[in-house]
Amino acid sequence: MFWYWPLVYNFILSFMDWNFISPIKRVVGWTNYITLFNRPVFSAAFKNTFKYIGGILPLAIVVPLGMAVLLNSVREKSLKQVYETILFVPTVLSFSVACFVWIWMFSPIGGVIAQIFQAVGLPVISWLASEKYALWAIVIVSGWRMIGYHVLLFNTALNSVSHEYIEAAQIDGASPWRLFWSIKWPLISPTVFFLLITTVIFASDYVFIPIRILTKGGPFNSSTELVYLVYEYGFRFFNVGLASATAIIAFLVFLVIALLVYFFGERRVHYDS
Repeated sequence: MFWYWPLVYNFILSFMDWNFISPIKRVVGWTNYITLFNRPVFSAAFKNTFKYIGGILPLAIVVPLGMAVLLNSVREKSLKQVYETILFVPTVLSFSVACFVWIWMFSPIGGVIAQIFQAVGLPVISWLASEKYALWAIVIVSGWRMIGYHVLLFNTALNSVSHEYIEAAQIDGASPWRLFWSIKWPLISPTVFFLLITTVIFASDYVFIPIRILTKGGPFNSSTELVYLVYEYGFRFFNVGLASATAIIAFLVFLVIALLVYFFGERRVHYDS
């Protein structure tokens, strides 16, 4: 009742004209969907959703995996625990509070990132005020939120690789790269596959807060995403029909991408028996 009925009722509302207040819900058929596809803001949000997912996957998979490999090479137990704690901090911090810290970090005047760019001779970027970079700022913040948890899972997967395989490969003269690619990578592929699927599924959970706090969808809808557009239509303009239609489309987008990842990714997973 609490899981499937809201989805069904949301689908029903997508065919209605309602403002949250009126006791009358007027059936308008496919008008809400037609209206959405004729609006530039929806087209921008639709494209940005795919850009967001494409941008967050490397931060959710490649970066944590690299960190886990480095962490796995640390032999001193106490030092390793310190690194694990530091890397896991973003996961337990309040996301809203962290976003306000990121506002300062992205600031072109005195921000940490601006100072680093200046130190290495790169031009300072106004991340949150630029149509070109605003969405990527959201991607960075959302990916940063995921890194700690994913490092923990990758580190656990790497630790579970049998030392017998590693020792046998080292005796045969395998290089560190060959050791990782031929031995460790196939054995941790179930974890990689799991994180690919969950990243796509839960990516929408990590996008609303940074958009709301950092950019509010701007500038000029350059960082607007389907999930944020649902909030805009529903709770700012009180157009429940458009909000529900957007939510259905967002649901289908994430569902299709997750199914594609599952279909093409599951074939490459190696389950060690």
